[in-house]
Amino acid sequence: MPERIIFSYGEGLRIEDYEVGELGSNDVLVKIGFGGLCASDIHYMDGEFRYGLDPIVPGHEGSGVVEAVGEDVDTFSRGDQVIIDYVSGCGSCLECRLGRENWCESSEYYGFERDGTFQEYMVVTPRNLVRTPRNLSLKESCIVGCAVVTPYHAIRGIGGVWDRVVLVVGLGGVGLHALLLSRLLGARIVIGVDIDGRKEDLAYRFGADYFIDASKFDPVEEVYRLSDGSGVDVSFEYVGSADAIYTAIESLGNGGVAVLGGLFNKPVPINFSSLISDEKRIFGFEDHNHYDLVSLVSLIEDRHINLSSSISHVYRYSEVYDAIDMFRSRNDLVSRIVIDFG
Repeated sequence: MPERIIFSYGEGLRIEDYEVGELGSNDVLVKIGFGGLCASDIHYMDGEFRYGLDPIVPGHEGSGVVEAVGEDVDTFSRGDQVIIDYVSGCGSCLECRLGRENWCESSEYYGFERDGTFQEYMVVTPRNLVRTPRNLSLKESCIVGCAVVTPYHAIRGIGGVWDRVVLVVGLGGVGLHALLLSRLLGARIVIGVDIDGRKEDLAYRFGADYFIDASKFDPVEEVYRLSDGSGVDVSFEYVGSADAIYTAIESLGNGGVAVLGGLFNKPVPINFSSLISDEKRIFGFEDHNHYDLVSLVSLIEDRHINLSSSISHVYRYSEVYDAIDMFRSRNDLVSRIVIDFG
């Protein structure tokens, strides 16, 4: 029988046998190849946010190969390599019809409200699949559905970063790709900030012009020094901490835009005087929509985007405990950890 990783708040993680659900006429059976381990998975397991299903199969990043399709499915065929789109809207409400599935009030995200990608076989609807980019391996493609598309959604949402000075606070899996996409999409200067000084070389590899070690320097002071006192046009925050949010907002120059994307559920003090007088703006951007993912795949193919540096560690699913220990301990330099189900 196939196996899956399952989590409950009472028992934690375990690996168990399971029976694959029945394939409906409009369903697709995917043999999962790889699933990415995201910081949000850890936040939910730690109880900072609560899963909508308990017990649940975690994992919202994933790629695999189509094993079978229902009789009414004509958009995918056996053997297709696909990315799982974990944002699962109802498909019929106004928001879904407008292509804003992430705003659907009835949405149930794979890996949070529905069983996710940490299983050998997964039944999904065709609207939750996108073919993998032709220039990426199945392993690299698995992180496109969150780590890469999340900053892409935010960049599109603010109208792009062309010729702007960009700051990225927090260089985990999502933040690193915010650097990469900002550089690729025409930012004039790109600055990366992290409390782990070991990420300096990684930041430059992903497109940063400057790196600030926030464990050694005041990041806001450094940002103003590097920008000749003017601050940045756009900041992306992908940590989920009061310090990171403060840095993202206070580093903005006149008319600057702060994009907050790190999961955080506590109050944060904001300097409203500066926010108003300098006409700064704060936006929250979460997840993505299906069009983002389709558009991003085309961009990856057209611009020959290389994600070979994006994955730092690969573990077999039987080693998931070691993968999580590595994520928590950061004993090695971690960009993205991937779980192998092949």
